[in-house]
Amino acid sequence: MEEVQQIPSRLDKRNHSVDMRDSPRCTLRTSKMSYSVPGPKGTRKTILSNLDLVFEQASLTALMGPSGAGKTSLLSVLSGNAPSGSVTGSVLVNEKPSPRGFKRISALVPQDDVLLSSLTPLESLNFAARLRLDVSASERSEQVNAVLSSLSLTSHKDTLIGSVDKRGLSGGQRKRVSIALELLINPSILFLDEPTSGLDSKMAEDVTSILMSLAHDQGRTIICTIHQPSYRIFSSFDNLVLLSSGKVVFANTVANTENYFSSNPLNSPPPNNENPVDFYMRILQDSDSTVDFPSAWLASPLNAKNKLATVGRWGPGELEFVNRKAYAVSRLRQFWVLFHRFCVDYVKDKTKFIGGAGLKVTVGVMIGVVWLNQAKPDGDGKHTQDSIFPTQGALFVCLFSSVMDTLFPTVMVMPTTKSLLLREYKNGVYSLPPYFFAQLLANVFFQTVNSVLMGVPIYLLVGLNMARWRIFVFLGCLTVMSSIGAALGLFIGSLVENTQQAQQVVMPTLVPLELFSGYIIPYDKIPDWSLWIYHISFFAYALSLLEINQFEGVVFSDCVVPDVPDGTCPIVCFETGEDLLESMNVYVTDVGKDILALAVTFSALAGCGYYAMRSLVGGWDGGFRNGFAGGLLGGCGGGGEERRGESESESRKVEDLKVPLVGTV
Repeated sequence: MEEVQQIPSRLDKRNHSVDMRDSPRCTLRTSKMSYSVPGPKGTRKTILSNLDLVFEQASLTALMGPSGAGKTSLLSVLSGNAPSGSVTGSVLVNEKPSPRGFKRISALVPQDDVLLSSLTPLESLNFAARLRLDVSASERSEQVNAVLSSLSLTSHKDTLIGSVDKRGLSGGQRKRVSIALELLINPSILFLDEPTSGLDSKMAEDVTSILMSLAHDQGRTIICTIHQPSYRIFSSFDNLVLLSSGKVVFANTVANTENYFSSNPLNSPPPNNENPVDFYMRILQDSDSTVDFPSAWLASPLNAKNKLATVGRWGPGELEFVNRKAYAVSRLRQFWVLFHRFCVDYVKDKTKFIGGAGLKVTVGVMIGVVWLNQAKPDGDGKHTQDSIFPTQGALFVCLFSSVMDTLFPTVMVMPTTKSLLLREYKNGVYSLPPYFFAQLLANVFFQTVNSVLMGVPIYLLVGLNMARWRIFVFLGCLTVMSSIGAALGLFIGSLVENTQQAQQVVMPTLVPLELFSGYIIPYDKIPDWSLWIYHISFFAYALSLLEINQFEGVVFSDCVVPDVPDGTCPIVCFETGEDLLESMNVYVTDVGKDILALAVTFSALAGCGYYAMRSLVGGWDGGFRNGFAGGLLGGCGGGGEERRGESESESRKVEDLKVPLVGTV
């Protein structure tokens, strides 16, 4: 094979450099390590089998193999983020079990660049530094600038990151931002999942050159999966681990690859007109081949030499440094930084901020115009019977809009939010409670603003009760309903996999609560068997509260009961608002009960949302999430889905799963 020139190192070291003074140099080793997941009918499916590998410090290693070979699973196990399953054998860091603070010295860069599109690289790194570096503000700024400069991002630091539908950084620049976020902590070990995927050849070479410099110039241990690299990129790696069906086919230097496959077990070199990488992938997937590649590797002299590779050792005080604590900053500081980031992201995203506020004002004006002056009293301060039903309709539509306008946006953004959560959580950036409550509080904060923007036009245009303080009760109720919508959105969004499933769940969940709220079907018309739905409907309690707020103390001027013949039903009319409320099974004394019920509903949904999110990231049993979501989707017509381990394609799904299981390997 004709020699191809290696990619030169392009890490920018002119102004700043990120050094390793605070991070120990590490060698990673696996000893008889296997990984399996639950299969059908109580069986287990083996994904990785009996791996003995060494990843030396200051080296760049490629993990390769056909689809379903176990590349991503190996990367997940090594980084301590394996999906739910069983790991046997050992994963050693400098010949010691993975330390408690392993995530403080290692980082995982996922295949997809999960970034907040409305932020700039500088803003993203500043927020990450506040979460991951327990140092002074000046030291954080110095580290951020050093990382930006080293990855040649300084000239783009104030450019919006952007996304597929929002103009911003190029694909290669976004990949460099993803790497930069992890370099902030000076990781000794860096894991990357297909860092060149989706990039053109020039961008892919730039990323590879950066990885080379991080390994060779800064002494980091870098391990990455890679798919169909060019020969120029492939030749730039130091080592290659080639897998097939979860077993090692080759694990040595890239320089020895061609000699090994040319002599044993193939006894033929790759064709001159073909990329050797493509050749290896093809022969490993050849169903007619009689060569047992894993056994051939076990018997190879190169494998015996590989076991004698020099491994690292912990220096004085280094293990104590790593074991110091799991997170760099306190939970309270995590909460504040995350809340600040959610707010900045919301305000800078014009679709969320300006679009959301504009929508609320528009909806408020539309509702107000449709029911213009329907609740306004006459010159004597009295109301008419004809105003009752339109007023109730306006109140109900306000409540419905408050929930839906918050619920759907929250659910729809959850796929991106979940991806970012999984990336940062698995890398040990923060614990889950600060993240969940920061997101929930940010939603509540902005929905309070939006509730005022929608509620004030409605209140004034419809002519609702202007007695003292009642407008604040009205706005407060809308805010609570918006908060309930946000909590329900987080709950459903954590359960489902995509927006299509979310749509299948949302409406069947809300429609019964709306129907049996006491407005669409009056209380006295609700069948006995379905009264329980009325008693759990938060729409019913909110509507009761708004009706009390509107009709308490109201006098109707046109309640004159005419004489009617015996045996004829009298005309029903109400002299006071209290009479009207009692006819709907609503009493002025219910205010405390209604407020308590709404508070309990919000707390319960927030608790369920937290539990679902905890199951999502793998902290608790995921059976709750899978079972609950499966039940909802099954009841809504969504098809069930077979779980892991039932086919070769399913093994690939297991590989791609990015749910961390935090624990000792």
